[in-house]
Amino acid sequence: MRQDDVAATQQSGAAALLEEEWYLVRDSGELPETAFHSSLYYLTSHTDGPRLQLSDGQRDSLFHAAALRFIDIILRDLDFAARMSPAARGVGRAIVNYQRLSLFCKRQKKERWLRQSARRQLRAGLERFISAAQQEPGAAINCTRPELEGLAMALGVSLPANLDQVFAFAAAAEFSS
Repeated sequence: MRQDDVAATQQSGAAALLEEEWYLVRDSGELPETAFHSSLYYLTSHTDGPRLQLSDGQRDSLFHAAALRFIDIILRDLDFAARMSPAARGVGRAIVNYQRLSLFCKRQKKERWLRQSARRQLRAGLERFISAAQQEPGAAINCTRPELEGLAMALGVSLPANLDQVFAFAAAAEFSS
């Protein structure tokens, strides 16, 4: 086999490994940042791994897989229609997961990506959630008003004037239980 053929085979094998790791990170469950670091370690340092030298673009690809998984998790938590599902955790958990995403982006020096790309999707998810919660007050507000205001501010969402009614109804329902 010629040297060029060997190099091409190695490159295609590395690309296949990177793609496989991308899917593992993207479908990683509740801990996308852990999956991201595990993949980096396996691909670059593990004794049984391929010990690749990843380019910035390859590393960014894995970052985006983890970030997209975070967005899926947050949007799932903001899905008002799925609030009775065991997988749904409500806006309180969406706040925690948004904080985790923010810290992940900060550690990876990707705050700009968070502001420009993720916020748009998450803003729409929070707006849908708030709109639905207004129709059925108290049904899925599992956070404090200041926590919700903090998330809304981070995402650039204007909260409705009648938000006090939503929280008052939630507090009354909790008190009567």
